[in-house]
Amino acid sequence: MKILYKHISITLIIIISFLSFGINILSTHADSSNKEVIFVVDPNTENQFYADFIYSVIGTLKELREESQYKFFSLNSPHKFFIFDSNSVDSDAQIENLLKWMNSDENMDSVSVLGSITEIVNQMTLNNSAEGSIINFIVYDNLEISSEESKIIETLLQTIASKKWILNFVYKFDTDKLLVAKYKNWAEWTSGKIYPMVTPDTIELITANTIKQHAERILTNDYKGIVEANSVFQQEIFVSPGTSELEIVMFRAKTEGNVGIITPGGINKTIGNYGPTDLLETPYVSIW
Repeated sequence: MKILYKHISITLIIIISFLSFGINILSTHADSSNKEVIFVVDPNTENQFYADFIYSVIGTLKELREESQYKFFSLNSPHKFFIFDSNSVDSDAQIENLLKWMNSDENMDSVSVLGSITEIVNQMTLNNSAEGSIINFIVYDNLEISSEESKIIETLLQTIASKKWILNFVYKFDTDKLLVAKYKNWAEWTSGKIYPMVTPDTIELITANTIKQHAERILTNDYKGIVEANSVFQQEIFVSPGTSELEIVMFRAKTEGNVGIITPGGINKTIGNYGPTDLLETPYVSIW
């Protein structure tokens, strides 16, 4: 396999399903039938990087975890949520609908972390969400959280921890340090983690941790480095006997640059000449 690329840092991940283990994303759901994956987003953030980050995260999870659903809650209107269904054929249209939903919030001036966590805990309790369900806050701006709200949130964290749900925070790199410390304390309370919003590393971590939590597939990191401008990057991929399915996932640090792939048969597939099942293309991730 050869990859054509222009001056961009990339990570190459190999996704493998083994016949001998019966691990196949199309049919392995017994372990995760009631595990939820929830995202909390901030519609007030009018930033292209933020939108591209969310696009890449959900687009990648949609491709790698078929027949799964993701709930999106808004910091502005916690009582409303958007369901992203990976069974949808048209990823671009569904992601566009998600972004429209984020931008159509009627309470654009009101942000409530407490309200979001309260609504999510109530719904997950009603749904009897399984252990290992994940709540991901993806926040870009510094949020105002009063000491009174923090005290109430801590009581909700006790419920989250007792249910063995996981709370993660993804935050902008230059977020106020005191706020990051608060996120870290809350996440660790529930065995969760905090991640700076860095591409492509954070997208890769969210993807790997979600798949690992649902015990569905095996991800192998095959290459990480920088490909020089106008160069041809060549990497051999060793496929184990009994492999039923293989996908190549490329995480990249920037949206700029062109990418193509030369198949073992010598066919040069570039953006624009792929078949409908050949490629998933998001701002920071490509999947073959």
